[in-house]
Amino acid sequence: MIYEGQDVVILAVGNIMEECEKAVQLLKSQGYNPGLVNVRFIRPMDEEMLHVLSKKYSLIVTVEENQLIGGYGQMISAFLHKNVCKNQLLTLGISDYFVGHATVNEQREEAGINADSIVKSIIDRMN
Repeated sequence: MIYEGQDVVILAVGNIMEECEKAVQLLKSQGYNPGLVNVRFIRPMDEEMLHVLSKKYSLIVTVEENQLIGGYGQMISAFLHKNVCKNQLLTLGISDYFVGHATVNEQREEAGINADSIVKSIIDRMN
């Protein structure tokens, strides 16, 4: 756990952590208090951590530089369903399309996983 927060927690997978840290600062500047977790490993899934987070946060957000289909967000969705958790889940990553050649920042912006896009997606879901 990088930051404790309230209501919303961001689970950052891999190199996208940098954008998620920026997103947390932007959210804080707008009056939100998000939590942030650096997901250091995907398998085995840290179910103990997920049980704790599901009890504390009403919205769980996963952010990954990966295809959403079959990704970490889907694993979290399955966990929440299996354990009958009532949390909202927002999964951010790469939709099912080819990402063209560009800089990493341009690709993240196109995929909606740069800091500004993450913030917008979270605020839209919370409102």
